[in-house]
Amino acid sequence: MNMGKLWSYILPLPIESVNQLKVLLSVFSSEISINILKNIKLEGRTYQKDLLERLPYSSKTVILKLKQLVSAGVLEEGVEQRKTKGKTVWVKWYTPTFIGKWIITMLTPAEEVNLRELDKISKELFKMYSSSLAELCLAHGLSLEEYHRILDEEFLEKAPLYGKYEHPDVVVFDTLNICLEVYLSKNNIKNIVFKYGGPSLRLSTLLNSLGVKTILAAKFSKDENSRRILDSLVRERIGFAAVYSAKPLPYVIRIIDERGEERILSEKTGLTLKSPAEIDWNLINDCKIIYAGEIHKEIAKMVFSYAKTQGKIVVYRPCFYYLKCNIKELEEILEYVDIFIIHEKDMSKIPASNQK
Repeated sequence: MNMGKLWSYILPLPIESVNQLKVLLSVFSSEISINILKNIKLEGRTYQKDLLERLPYSSKTVILKLKQLVSAGVLEEGVEQRKTKGKTVWVKWYTPTFIGKWIITMLTPAEEVNLRELDKISKELFKMYSSSLAELCLAHGLSLEEYHRILDEEFLEKAPLYGKYEHPDVVVFDTLNICLEVYLSKNNIKNIVFKYGGPSLRLSTLLNSLGVKTILAAKFSKDENSRRILDSLVRERIGFAAVYSAKPLPYVIRIIDERGEERILSEKTGLTLKSPAEIDWNLINDCKIIYAGEIHKEIAKMVFSYAKTQGKIVVYRPCFYYLKCNIKELEEILEYVDIFIIHEKDMSKIPASNQK
């Protein structure tokens, strides 16, 4: 039998082997038990009377299977009073335990799963799994960092499959970095803040918050820092086109004193798109606006010239390095640019000859 794609379902079980068998047999040894669980609510109470009316089995069979599920710790049971036609009656109800909730979620078709409930159960399950993994590492001297690395690698490998929008409004070509902001007070460190992604991520997030469908096209590292950035993009529903590099993301250090004056230290070279093969040209075909920040001028020229042949609006905020050097190097690029952006505070740092 061709089983197709496999999915790593994790089933929490009691530590004792006899109880493990009890749980497994109570659920998976009978189609009746599985159908009972499919009719149990994840939240709130499910009443025995409703199950007996809904399921195509005898009352005796259903009640027997319910007892087995309760005994195995898959369901909890209770009774409550109800008034019917002036009479007080006792009715029996069932709720799933944590194990029960996870089994019910596994048995539910993906399109019918409540994402909010799935998120809650998955986090509880991951916490339980992490607790066991932490104990294993501590008891046997295993490296927890290695498991972190594996999780990062798997996330980075899968992320590009989920990162694109159809027909984006804007494609942002820019460089990523890690910004370390150091706040000083009387020459002592008052606070340190890490910001992942840099201006390109902030711009993409801002555009997205305004309802602009945005894709960030950038080069990512293969480590925890890029995983944090991609995680942020996924959660914010921002599209991305990722090219990976073995090099780490560059650091930018901003030192801000009590007067608000700042000094910036940065690495000379960062990760940036360098060749036509690293550009997804279909993104340019599908979008309305191209925005480029700190990318190589050779790549900027290729992207801009192609974008103009496709009738796109081109916005350019060049790297300060290019503004500081001979501005003539940018002239052949600027002929394709519709909107040219320079930060106000950078104007005073640009040589007078270049300002003209």
